[in-house]
Amino acid sequence: MMCVRVFVWLCIFLRACTDQVGDDDSSTIKKLQEEYGPVDKQSDIGHAKRSLGAKLRDAKARNRQCKQLTPLVISYVEKMFSYALRNNKDDPDALRTTLLAVIPHAYGDHSSCSSTWCGYLRDPASYKHGSLPYGRDLTCEETRKMLCGVFDGLAAHSERLAPLGSSQSNESLNNTIASKAPKSRCYGGSESHDFRTAAAVLQKNEGPGYVEAVVCQAGLSPSKHATTLAAGRARKEKSRKLVASSKAGKLQRRKLRLTRNNVQETNELREGTTYSSACTLGTASEQLDTEAIPAPIAAPSLQSLASNSARATICFDLETTSLLRSSQITQIAASVLDDDSY
Repeated sequence: MMCVRVFVWLCIFLRACTDQVGDDDSSTIKKLQEEYGPVDKQSDIGHAKRSLGAKLRDAKARNRQCKQLTPLVISYVEKMFSYALRNNKDDPDALRTTLLAVIPHAYGDHSSCSSTWCGYLRDPASYKHGSLPYGRDLTCEETRKMLCGVFDGLAAHSERLAPLGSSQSNESLNNTIASKAPKSRCYGGSESHDFRTAAAVLQKNEGPGYVEAVVCQAGLSPSKHATTLAAGRARKEKSRKLVASSKAGKLQRRKLRLTRNNVQETNELREGTTYSSACTLGTASEQLDTEAIPAPIAAPSLQSLASNSARATICFDLETTSLLRSSQITQIAASVLDDDSY
């Protein structure tokens, strides 16, 4: 395996490597332990959170009995999982206890909660859930059974989750390299591949001004336009990072993600089956439900009119053939209010 060879090369170059950070989608750790020796596995928290959300959405699609597993509840569970990780860094025992208390907390059982994060223990009289529907406890037992099973599995691997390992910087470097050596073109065997990769590493380490640094190192004078452009990109990148790491930025991303999920789920429900694996292989084409539910008609909004004493108020009365909307008008009478004219 390529990953094992790279890890062994890093151990030779760096003298010692005892931890491996990555997702839990491959058996790389087992191969490393077999060929290299004792290596500790740390789960990537970004992949762990995405895997949790994907697992809950898949469970919702497969089990119709989980009626309370709505997108809002899934978002709440993801948020609580993230909070548990951040508040118990490098403490596997505390993380395990917190993970086992998250689902009972959502169902009103606070016997395992801690006052450091549970608002009910601090103010039982006025406490309401901030992210659950209507601030109320969950009640669906089928949903509770499924969620407890998921969090029991996460709590069993608290030693891997507690270090808060992350491969985000590696993913960022891979994206930078892909921008200079796109996978759609074969640069692997070209002479420019080494220079493209080196430029990506410099951009990662030095920032957008790496071109100016290279030019100065070569004894040349950087152009004024290149210097101005690099400075502008550096300011833009710094501003983006500040916004992304702020509380308001994180709340905005969470809100947009929840909105996208709601829109996607609504469209899938209204459009019927448009794309599914082998949907026409085991079912006749005429049996597929492709009729789209029309979009809801927005109710008209009432607009108040400015009072004008010169206007006349007219009252009218209708006589129709029936109460149906398709009935015919047989008689109509109108009268001016506060007047005897008809």
